[in-house]
Amino acid sequence: SVELGEWVEDPQTPTLGFWFRKDAQRTTFPDFVEGWYWCVQTLTSEGYGDIFPITIAGKVIAVLASLAGVLILALPITIIGSNFDEELYRSNRWLAFQRRSRVHRCRVANRDPTWTAAEAAAAA
Repeated sequence: SVELGEWVEDPQTPTLGFWFRKDAQRTTFPDFVEGWYWCVQTLTSEGYGDIFPITIAGKVIAVLASLAGVLILALPITIIGSNFDEELYRSNRWLAFQRRSRVHRCRVANRDPTWTAAEAAAAA
């Protein structure tokens, strides 16, 4: 559900405030860092929540470690996938060339001397 509500400034510190939902409950994210930490951890982990950092510094380190882990996995996987795609394209082009090539059909026919040229063309 989308959190709708209004921003209420804290009377003790006018630069800070809280987002109150329409049902008058305070949001679960007291500041931007908490919301950012929740978002990154939700997207990058299993989310068991049995072990978690408590301090802001620990949460910042956890976010950086999570993003680094995603980058360490995502970058090599995309490079390997791209190389595989290029090699598959080259292989398919070579097979298509061989199917159209007269020279290839003649070589296939010459490997088996019992074939006639018509049988070699029909086989290719």
